[in-house]
Amino acid sequence: NLERSEKIAQKLLLAESTHLQILAMITRNFRQIIQARVLKKQGITQHEILSKLRIPNFLTDKFLRSLEKFNSRELQEIYESLYVADKLLKTSSINKDSLLFDVLTKTALRK
Repeated sequence: NLERSEKIAQKLLLAESTHLQILAMITRNFRQIIQARVLKKQGITQHEILSKLRIPNFLTDKFLRSLEKFNSRELQEIYESLYVADKLLKTSSINKDSLLFDVLTKTALRK
């Protein structure tokens, strides 16, 4: 949910996390979702997937639910937008708060 995502981002920014660190956390989450879907298609068991991706036990249920939230096309679009955001954060003078908000909007509001 977008409101929750905004609050988390604000807490991270107030905790002196950089925009790149926050973007890296979001990107890592979606990379793991994509990897898990690939492993699932290869017939790897749920337990093995969680182990290979080092998903902590307390996040297991939430992570498994997230696998079903997005189709392949949506994941590709999200991952591409994360790549573009990363590039913009590193190479432009764009407002970093606005860019991060845009990323959160594109990812959190998908479902």
